Order: sequence, then structure tokens, then C-alpha cells
Amino acid sequence: MDNVGLDADILARASGAPSIVFALLIVLWPGAGLLTMALWVGAYALLFGGAFLVLGLRLRSWDKQRKENAGGASASLGADPVGGMANG
Repeated sequence: MDNVGLDADILARASGAPSIVFALLIVLWPGAGLLTMALWVGAYALLFGGAFLVLGLRLRSWDKQRKENAGGASASLGADPVGGMANG
């Protein structure tokens, strides 16, 4: 007899049970669910806001360093900032 189907069925039921329990808790206490969702959105915003702030500062310093190392050579060669050639 093949136990693979039985194991998959047990895993499917075990993974669905917490979802049902969570849904019942949301129905019984909607304020708690709303608060939880608001906290998750806030945590997401703080995490990614901080990550984007760090990324922006790193890109700013990288661009400043790149401009110092180039010494304005790209402007004298007639290079377009988007990668093409200006006037040509």
C-alpha cells in the first residue's frame, strides 16, 4: 500500500488547520487582526525605508567617488548620460 498519498493528505490538513484557526480569531476579535496587520505594514515600511535610505546614501557616495575619479572626462568626450553619444 502506498503511504505517499496519506502523508500528503495529513500535511495538507496540518497546513490548513492554522489558517482556519487564524480566520476564526479574526472573526471573533477583528480589532486584534486589524492591529496585527497594521503592525506588519508598519514593520515592512520601517525595514524597507531603512534599506532604501542606506542604498541611497551608498549610491550617492558611489556617484560622488565616480565623478571625482573620472575628472569630468565623460563630459569632454560628448557622452550622453543615458549611455548614447550626444551630437553624433
